[in-house]
Amino acid sequence: MPSDLQLRDQRLEAIKKLIHEPAVIRSQAELQKLLLRKGFQTTQSSLSRDLKELGIQRIDGRYVSASLKDRGDGGFMNWGVFLERFRPSGPYITVLETTPGAARMVAREIDGCGWPEVAGTIAGEDTIFVTTPTQEDQERLLERLAKYRQVTQRLARGR
Repeated sequence: MPSDLQLRDQRLEAIKKLIHEPAVIRSQAELQKLLLRKGFQTTQSSLSRDLKELGIQRIDGRYVSASLKDRGDGGFMNWGVFLERFRPSGPYITVLETTPGAARMVAREIDGCGWPEVAGTIAGEDTIFVTTPTQEDQERLLERLAKYRQVTQRLARGR
């Protein structure tokens, strides 16, 4: 029989997997039901502690991981849903608009992606300035963002 610590670790792993799935989880009650289906019974207070420990936040009505770097390419397809618009502002700066409160998380993930066309980001609450070394790099960034928007929209329609 697994120890309490082993069960907790298994539950934390199950939560991480559920959060990274394409389906949107909008409440702790919904997450509790999904965990119960996987054999994990938990209280709301334990679930709150688990979410805090995992760095999972509720942004724009859904739960997201604060760091999705383990998803490959920064997990952009998961947090790309927070990207509302983007446009060039001169030859080296691209302005991204996100849902309220998501800009810092999205900027952190863009920085962590290691995209060669990105020199850095500056984020507010719902706006990100992305700098690129050259105009050609900016064009590559805009193409990449357009591709991710298409993928994100397809995933949203498929839900």
